[in-house]
This record gives sequence, structure tokens and C-alpha cells, in this order.
Amino acid sequence: MKVKVVVGSSYGDEGKGLVSGCLAREAILNNKEKVLTVFFNGCNQRAHTFENVIRHTLAAGEVYGSDTFYHRMFVVDPIMLWLSKSTPIIDPRCRVIFPCDVLYGQSREKQLQHGSCGFGLFAAVKRCKNTLAPFEVNDFFLPDMYFYPYVQRTDSYYNYESNEIHNLSNFLKAVKWVKENCKIDTFENIAAKNLYDTIIFEGGQGLLLDQENLDDFPHLTPSSTGAFNIHQDIEKLNVVPDLFYVSRSYITRHGRGPMDMECGYEDINSTIIDMTNQANNWQGSLRFGKIDLAKLYKRIKGDAAKYNCEKNINIVFTHLNYTNNKIETTGGRASIEKPEFVKQIWGSDKKDFMEKL
Repeated sequence: MKVKVVVGSSYGDEGKGLVSGCLAREAILNNKEKVLTVFFNGCNQRAHTFENVIRHTLAAGEVYGSDTFYHRMFVVDPIMLWLSKSTPIIDPRCRVIFPCDVLYGQSREKQLQHGSCGFGLFAAVKRCKNTLAPFEVNDFFLPDMYFYPYVQRTDSYYNYESNEIHNLSNFLKAVKWVKENCKIDTFENIAAKNLYDTIIFEGGQGLLLDQENLDDFPHLTPSSTGAFNIHQDIEKLNVVPDLFYVSRSYITRHGRGPMDMECGYEDINSTIIDMTNQANNWQGSLRFGKIDLAKLYKRIKGDAAKYNCEKNINIVFTHLNYTNNKIETTGGRASIEKPEFVKQIWGSDKKDFMEKL
């Protein structure tokens, strides 16, 4: 078995789906391998646009035949799965996003602008911590006499009015759809069956948004974006992983919060177009900045150390088409050079493609 880990190195939106998809394509089409892509944090905001396919909530590698798995630390929104007709394998221990979480989260973000995607992740995690019995996917299979009262009580947690999408009726339809169409299983069971030649762990957000990065508090995601969630799972597989840390050739982030060397997008390239990250009522507009290479390399090495495989570090720079195949750093636009601790530098200057540099 081969294991590859794809992690965002900054504030998210670096192009993790592109990298994950390219790795899956190589394994499936060229090596004829069976691939599983594991989402190990975040929630259903993890939509990808890949190979001109409509944005969806599964892994980009699914386009080529990869199966998708939601790790136990992933937080599931059944309504998003139902609307997109996505059918991942789901760990029964995954926490569940309710309509009230989404509506409360969007309302809260309009006021505080922490940078939330508006999908209810923070609210769901907070609610689960504040209740004696947090709602999990496994609870979908409770007898009706227990299930429906439990759902009704949970959905009224914040006392927010529902809308045409996020309401209790749709939630119940979505739960029924998930039960009928998605396989529920643990990663431990799947790994024991040895069904896959390659497992790709794909993280959400980026290392600078990790919940333990207190320098940026409170403008963080309520999850672990790097090795914390999965390094023990990988150790049990007895496999040395290949690590892929992804960065744009510049930095972006959503919402408020600190950002070294922030600049206007026109200071990087006035033709930048980002259809994935359009301004919205809770995040505002995408922000831009320049890369501090010393800090970038430090956080990559710090995360990679948890796997005990520092020799297998890869860095992937994306969006190079906007910076003439260079990187926009705090010291000016610079050529890409491979630091000593890195096995390979990769680059992408167009959609759905990456190559060794």
C-alpha cells in the first residue's frame, strides 16, 4: 500500500484538490491502482472544480475512479450530500451539521467575520462540545421513537428560523437518502480489508488555520488541519507516507485576521480570476499577500516531523501562471529553489496539472 498526504500550507484555497486529483489520476490511469481519498477534517465546504466538472463535495480524484471516505474527524452535512447526490463512505463517528448550525454560523459570521465558509462547521463543533450526547452519523440508525425527538431537539438548539434549503424537513429527507445510498464504515475496518493500493489523505483549510495556531486566534477553523488527526492512523498501516504541502505562488485568506505582507491582488497580477472564492455576505472578499519563505518552511517541517518521515516532503506551488513561474515573496518575486529538507518541488501553472520543477 502507498500513502500520500495532501495538506494546505497556509490559509486554505491553495489547490489541494488539484494535487489530490493529480495523484489519483496517476495512480488510477497510469498505474492501474485502486485509490481511496480520505477527507480527514473540515466539512462539506470541501467542494472541488476539476476537469471542468461541476463543483461537488467529493474528492477531485473521484473523476478518475477514486473512492471517497469521510474520516471520523470530518463533520457531515446530510443536506449537502443529498443535494449533490454524493455517496462517500462515511465513518459512523462523524459529527453531523444541522440546519440550525448553518443558519447560526452565517448570522454569526456576518457580525464577526472570522473567515468562516458559512457551512455551519464551527457551530456544529461547538454544539457537540456543549451537549452530553453529540449527534453522530451512527445516530441515523436509532429507532424512530428515539430518532425524531432527538433530531427536533437538536435542530432547535439555536432557535433560528429555517430557510428553503436548511430546514428540518430537508434534513430528514437527507438522512434517509444517506442511509440508503452511502456506505457507513470505519477507517480501521476498511484498512484491514486491504482493498486499496493507494490511500490519499486530503486535508481541509491550511496549517495557518489549525485550531492550535493561537497566534491567529480566533480567526481559525475548529479542526486540526495537519498531521494531528491522521498520523496514528498512518503509523498503524506500517507505511511511510509521501507528504505534499501545497501553496499558491502567493498567499490568500478569507475574513478578518492577521496576514503577513498583505497586498492587493493587483500587486501580484491584475488579471487574477478566482471563480471558486467569490465574495459573499459572511466572508467578504478574498485577501492576498506575499509568502514569507522562512515561516512557510518552518511550519511545513514542524508538521512533517509528526510523521517521522522528513525525507519524503514535497512542496507544490500552484497558480504559477499569475507569477511567471516564480513565487511572490516578502523579499520580492523570486525563482523557485528547492530547500535541503525537501525531496521534490512541484509546480502547476494551469488547472488540473502539476509537474516536477
